[in-house]
Amino acid sequence: LAAHAFWNESGPTARAEAKTQFLKNVSLTGGLVIASVDVEPSARERVEIAARRVKRKFEWDD
Repeated sequence: LAAHAFWNESGPTARAEAKTQFLKNVSLTGGLVIASVDVEPSARERVEIAARRVKRKFEWDD
């Protein structure tokens, strides 16, 4: 993140480019943090698991 210190750039174009890269890196870092903390199955996965359980239960009742 410190590699794109846009506040140290003198020209407006260089500052804008460095700021864009800085914000991109911050966004990627935030996404990585969220992905590493979110260890629960997604809603879709939970529905699929529940559907398999229901299917198994009805197959055994036959």
